[in-house]
Amino acid sequence: MSLEKSFSIGYDFEGIVIKRIPMLEKSLTKISLDTLKHIVKIHTKKKSRFSIFVLGRMAEEPKVSDYLTYLSKTNKYADIQQHGYSHTLFKYHSLKGHPISLETMDKEISDTNVLIEEITGEKPKGIRAPIGFYRGFQGEKERLKILRKNGLKFISSDLRGPNDQYPAPWKDASNRYRQPYFYKREGYAEILEIPTQGTIDVRMKGISKSNKTKSLTIEEELKYYISNIKFAFKNNLNYSTVFHPWAIAYNDKDLFILNNLLDYLVRKRIQTLSYIDIYKQSI
Repeated sequence: MSLEKSFSIGYDFEGIVIKRIPMLEKSLTKISLDTLKHIVKIHTKKKSRFSIFVLGRMAEEPKVSDYLTYLSKTNKYADIQQHGYSHTLFKYHSLKGHPISLETMDKEISDTNVLIEEITGEKPKGIRAPIGFYRGFQGEKERLKILRKNGLKFISSDLRGPNDQYPAPWKDASNRYRQPYFYKREGYAEILEIPTQGTIDVRMKGISKSNKTKSLTIEEELKYYISNIKFAFKNNLNYSTVFHPWAIAYNDKDLFILNNLLDYLVRKRIQTLSYIDIYKQSI
């Protein structure tokens, strides 16, 4: 298994209430869970590995925990990790402001570790940082210390471009491809960062408050993902992206994008990796 010419999907399993959009004005637990079940069926049918980053407060919902427990015991393609407890800032964000305290961040992660361990039988090894940042946790020694304290081996937080804006570029300021890297400079050489490239589904669907671009059709969104996959394949790279079950339900309830995306990967013989696969391949 190699990271070269590979594609990774991480689903951020959360419930976001958006008052200006009718179908998103209520709790999204049922919408998100129903969509996740559909997602899992497609991945399983196509033998495609994937990761689910579960928000702690979602994991407390009985129907969610029951399903994820079942999934962890029966599905070899699903990788279940954590997403913090309440979807709040773990570091300063240029657009959204100041982060929670170190103590609160520690509790967010440790409480969610307990919830995920109750579901899967083991503590999560990875976390998707809510919101995402430019350059991830680079320079954040105290916050990386919290990850180590809680036994986390990888984080996906390097999700945005300069000024914490989308899209996240393929290359960094030094003109190097943004691929998984360890936090060696900060003294945490055992913690892997798994960056994403490009923009995210929420923005392309026009749901994001900060969205300044026109919404894409599902056909246009699929074309966008495929163009990035072609770029990664041509340059021997991994392409990692972020999907949200609740956002998929907003305009793609039949999962047109996922079905066609995975079919394309099969035709082109491009491997799909979960985030835990990336971590294991990198150590």
